[in-house]
Amino acid sequence: MTNAAPGTFPVSNLHPTRVNPGAPEVFAGVIFDLDGTLVDSMDYWDSLGPNYLSARGIEPDPADHENFKTLTLEEAAVYVKEKYHLPEPANEVHNAIMDGMRKPYLELIPLKPGVACMLNTLDAAGVRMCIATASEKELVIPALERLGIAHHFQGVYTCPEVGVSKSKPDVFEWALRELGTPRETTVVVEDSLHAIETAKRAGFPVIAVHEHTAAHNVDAIEDVADAVIASFEDMAQ
Repeated sequence: MTNAAPGTFPVSNLHPTRVNPGAPEVFAGVIFDLDGTLVDSMDYWDSLGPNYLSARGIEPDPADHENFKTLTLEEAAVYVKEKYHLPEPANEVHNAIMDGMRKPYLELIPLKPGVACMLNTLDAAGVRMCIATASEKELVIPALERLGIAHHFQGVYTCPEVGVSKSKPDVFEWALRELGTPRETTVVVEDSLHAIETAKRAGFPVIAVHEHTAAHNVDAIEDVADAVIASFEDMAQ
């Protein structure tokens, strides 16, 4: 492994499969996405909308899959209500979706392989870490505590509390203020193309993590991100 100054960590020690020109050599802060990056939850999210509609006798539109990825949960509830002309108010749709994810977050969703070791390694190096997620905090905090990783993070920021989705950089900016590290050495770690593009436009270096539900965007993700890693397990090699 490459050595670095205290409080920083070399990108090369993540064992990236690709590093693009201009990528930082080291980082001092990390803003982690949660779903699909640290925890293996995307299959739950991807099935939730179709299951909700199918239970009401409605055939879901496959195009919803990509549309949902750019929305907060509240925005997704409004989208579903308006598109499918549901009689219940949007807040009831939102609450039903939340209820559908409560058990997975509180009991089922696991860490992605290598995450626990990776967080311990970054902590030991003095790297500051935050989470910036589109998920609701009432789901996220209990999941982090159950998985034993909550103590690693200086803060947890969510799109619902910020008020906008990751189509805008607000949640990343909130996390950056908490970390207090320079933007140019604060990496955003993401699995989703739209969030990677947003972070890059805001001037953050970005490390992409492979996620099977985003495989259709892999070429674009690898072109936009500064570096790409296949799995956090590779750090142990």
